[in-house]
Amino acid sequence: MWVDVTGRWDGDHRQPGLLVMWRRYDRGGRGNFFWQGWVVRADLPREGEEPTLTHSWVDAANIRPVSPRPLSAAG
Repeated sequence: MWVDVTGRWDGDHRQPGLLVMWRRYDRGGRGNFFWQGWVVRADLPREGEEPTLTHSWVDAANIRPVSPRPLSAAG
């Protein structure tokens, strides 16, 4: 599933990532469980640079499906 991890949900600021899996996490070991997703994403490189691939656990509140965009006739 492609997801947006910015928490901003508008088209100009989306940073898509690939949701790999979920976990139920107890932060602080006090029985306060919440959900996180393992997300992999690639940052677009600046001219002359290589792309950067990152991966991390992201709180479920900051993960939303990316709405599909129709493909243009040019591809």
